[in-house]
Amino acid sequence: MQEKIMNADGSASMRSTPIVPQGHWEGGAVGDVGVVNGKIWPTAEVARGLYRLRMVNAASFSNWILHLSKPLDMWVIGMEGGLMPAPAKVERFRLAPGERADVLVDFSTLEPGETVELLNAEPAAPQAAQIGARRLPNLMRFRATTARGHGGPIPATLRGGALQPAALAPLARPSAVRNVSLSQPSDLRIPPSMMSLNNLRWTTDQIEMPRQGSLEMWNIVNATPDPHPIHIHLVHFRVLGRQAINTLAMAAHHPQPPTGIKWTPDPDPYVVGPVRQPEPWEAGMKDTVIADPNSVTRILIYFPTADELGFDPDATFPAAVTLPGDVAGHGADVAYGDHGGPDPHGAAPGIDRFGGDYIGSIAPPAAHHRSDTLQGYVWHCHILDHEDHDMMLPYRTVT
Repeated sequence: MQEKIMNADGSASMRSTPIVPQGHWEGGAVGDVGVVNGKIWPTAEVARGLYRLRMVNAASFSNWILHLSKPLDMWVIGMEGGLMPAPAKVERFRLAPGERADVLVDFSTLEPGETVELLNAEPAAPQAAQIGARRLPNLMRFRATTARGHGGPIPATLRGGALQPAALAPLARPSAVRNVSLSQPSDLRIPPSMMSLNNLRWTTDQIEMPRQGSLEMWNIVNATPDPHPIHIHLVHFRVLGRQAINTLAMAAHHPQPPTGIKWTPDPDPYVVGPVRQPEPWEAGMKDTVIADPNSVTRILIYFPTADELGFDPDATFPAAVTLPGDVAGHGADVAYGDHGGPDPHGAAPGIDRFGGDYIGSIAPPAAHHRSDTLQGYVWHCHILDHEDHDMMLPYRTVT
């Protein structure tokens, strides 16, 4: 499921925020057209029975609170890390870019020809709304046929029983607590000039290095006014809860330094209000979590060992790989680890696949240069424009 911004001629716009001069980072924006499986506002015919819908929010920017236009029974049974312990019966559920949901919907009460729409109730993010973005209200429609569909019972449990996956391990005490931050520069500009993790850039060497085999609690401190979906590669984790923080008080006691100086304040002295427990659909294993604005989101992560994985997650390998053809399509082999200048054939500028810069764009070619040796994994915001500048950092799991 995607959101697109369309031009008057029906083509997709590559511009998200026209008030920003072309060629500069735009920050992302809410789409005005819903796209599902590549089709604009499609209609899917369904037999009158139980369906299993495997959903992914593949939007570039927006979180959605998904619900149906009619009161049909609906259960979330799984998220990114597989099945949950038991089905969670819901009227609506929230899905951020990068999050996946395994959902059961019972269409058996519909009459032949009757329709129901998949809708979104989440408003545009605050900073997007300030520049005119509005909620994308609907994504697709279902139409019931005359056929009767599956009518089997909903299982009471999904893990730990006969012919089921193993039960989730009980929550344990972490061996380490790690504070990480989501922030934006303090200059008064909408959209902001960039986003960052830990107040650092992609090129930093001040990365997180948890130990293999360790269990850590990460406090994801979101000091911005917008929600951010945070994806940690390699691992699955459990959501422990969320708590609002007094961001102004935290920033007053721990002022945010210039970008490039690590800033990971302890949120605990600044929490306000009670802990909000995980949502019913967050009871299983996940790899992406919504960090709400001005809040701390706590997750429990186990970092697997090389023996458990069957490979060394801290191994090194060369960044430069040669693939046939290049982005301009002129057929020459291109070393995507190369940070050289414009295309020698006079075509479009090359793309630095690992540094994230378009060579010859506003940023100088060396702005995001990294070593030609790759090691470790990344964690990042799953809003595409945010992860590009600069809400993505490497991390390593060490022994």
